[in-house]
Amino acid sequence: QGDITDFDSVLRATKGVDAVVHLALVRRRGWGDWESAHQNIIGTYNVFEAASRFGLKKVVFASSNHACGYAVKENDLVGPDAPLRPDSFYGANKAFGETLGRYYSDKHNLSVICLRIGWFPGLEDPSDRFRETLSQ
Repeated sequence: QGDITDFDSVLRATKGVDAVVHLALVRRRGWGDWESAHQNIIGTYNVFEAASRFGLKKVVFASSNHACGYAVKENDLVGPDAPLRPDSFYGANKAFGETLGRYYSDKHNLSVICLRIGWFPGLEDPSDRFRETLSQ
């Protein structure tokens, strides 16, 4: 266990491994945009920087469909080439993480995979039910 916003903690967690899967998320009641941004931006930087320092082979980063939410139309599929157009402050945090991953890939030759995790309703799931579920 550790704190993703504490660089020394991340260094300890990544020492001696080949790869990192960054899925860190802490949601606390009363947290606003800044608290979430601090965790997402500083924490993600810490993961990529630690991976670079230790010469890790790969980082898998949990991004979000919100990183490109304004780039796609309703009911479109979000492919790997969807441009970054965040639809929320949270999405902007995730877009930053993807961009930071690109930087570490290009500059430090780190293999980075960004997973745009999202909601996947079934074929029988009408849009109205999907919207109702999201609104709760």
